Amino acid sequence: MCKIQVRAEKRNLSLAVDLAPSPSRLVIDRRRVKQILINLLGNAVKFTPEGGSIMLKVAGTPDGGVCFVVSDTGIGMDADGIVKALTLFGQVDSRLARKYEGTGLGLPLSKHLAESLGGTLAVESVLGRGTTVTVTLPPGCVVA
Repeated sequence: MCKIQVRAEKRNLSLAVDLAPSPSRLVIDRRRVKQILINLLGNAVKFTPEGGSIMLKVAGTPDGGVCFVVSDTGIGMDADGIVKALTLFGQVDSRLARKYEGTGLGLPLSKHLAESLGGTLAVESVLGRGTTVTVTLPPGCVVA
């Protein structure tokens, strides 16, 4: 998360983490979860204008699982933009001279990784107001 934090600081973004209440022990593929979080936090930093804020929240779910929620005050997307962003190589801004760089793989890869862990990835967004991405992993990932 250090590189993400450095990028956020360079853009004068507030980056906060909320860990309570969350499971204290998880049985997960650390590399996959780390990649998911890098992708989601990287997108949040990329698409949040200077002075905005980003929050990573980790919490238990009602069924005993765990969720990771990344919220930002970025540019947001409409419903069509969400569908496009979840498609491999789909980029909301596909113009030749687009403002934001990237391949369009971050969200689709994160969704695939979440599903490979038995979980889900959901995107909520409002154009011009920000985006929230929630990755939910099943109870089997949590050590009682």
